[in-house]
Amino acid sequence: MLASDGDRDVRQAVAGNPSCPPDLRAGLATDEDGWVRQAVAARPSCPPETLAVLARDEDQNVREACARNPSCPPDLLARLAEN
Repeated sequence: MLASDGDRDVRQAVAGNPSCPPDLRAGLATDEDGWVRQAVAARPSCPPETLAVLARDEDQNVREACARNPSCPPDLLARLAEN
């Protein structure tokens, strides 16, 4: 329920919560707000599939959060480096 809250700060907190289930985190990866997507990209437990979506984000801060994520696969890092 909180993942669809109208308040960006609430969705951002959900995205950054280590207990957030992967399916909710994947949904938040397409949130309209860049701060929420950035919070998803920063989570070390973010699945590679979700990071791949976020690595193509129009928001540079989201892409940078992907690159800083210790779980980011090497091939994705290479693609981000081309950006």
